[in-house]
Amino acid sequence: HNTTDQTHTIRLEEVIQGRWQIEEGEADWQRTATGLERRITLAAGERREVGYRIRQQPTPSS
Repeated sequence: HNTTDQTHTIRLEEVIQGRWQIEEGEADWQRTATGLERRITLAAGERREVGYRIRQQPTPSS
């Protein structure tokens, strides 16, 4: 939520560790070596929700 009277561009970075796999990211999420990244621009007073979906990979059998 941009509570200022100016437009701001921000970078969101989600680090996903362990046995989690990215299934889907809405809009323009970019995969990185450690997870996801996205830049968004928020106008003055704008509020926005962003999302993605992950799932845990099964543990391999011994």
